[in-house]
Amino acid sequence: MSPINVTFAIPEAQLPELKRYMAQGMIQVEAQPPSDAHASEGHITFVDNAVDQTTGTIKIKGSFANADHSLWPGQYVNVIVTLTVDRNAIVVPAAAVQAGPDGDYVYVIAADQRAELRPVRETGRDGCDGRSLAARGRQPRDHQARHDKDERDKDERDKDGRDKDGRHKG
Repeated sequence: MSPINVTFAIPEAQLPELKRYMAQGMIQVEAQPPSDAHASEGHITFVDNAVDQTTGTIKIKGSFANADHSLWPGQYVNVIVTLTVDRNAIVVPAAAVQAGPDGDYVYVIAADQRAELRPVRETGRDGCDGRSLAARGRQPRDHQARHDKDERDKDERDKDGRDKDGRHKG
């Protein structure tokens, strides 16, 4: 099965962005079987001309050389479509971007090892991985500060494993 096509769907709301990038050149796509650590690389070769009214999606096909025969007809795969690559982007977890009265911000670890509030402008979000692109404000070498609820719970425990109210926490 070389070459092979992979059919997948995208929400109709993403069609204008896909078309905009397709006008600029070939769109890269990766397909990876769930049980395989290796992703095959290909490109989009077909966009259906109609929206599926029952799902609100548009059928897309990607073509893959498949020289190693890692993709098989009828096989389910995870697909990643890469519209563009910004080599200068700074990516942070979406949960780290907070909204404040003066705009979005993140906490970073300053040179003196203290958390410092840094205003940022979020320029995009990766819906699958929960990452945000913070284009302005954060520097490439900044360390991201993040304080999860589980960590706060640990901080509230005293030496014998009791929380601030004296209850035992395991």
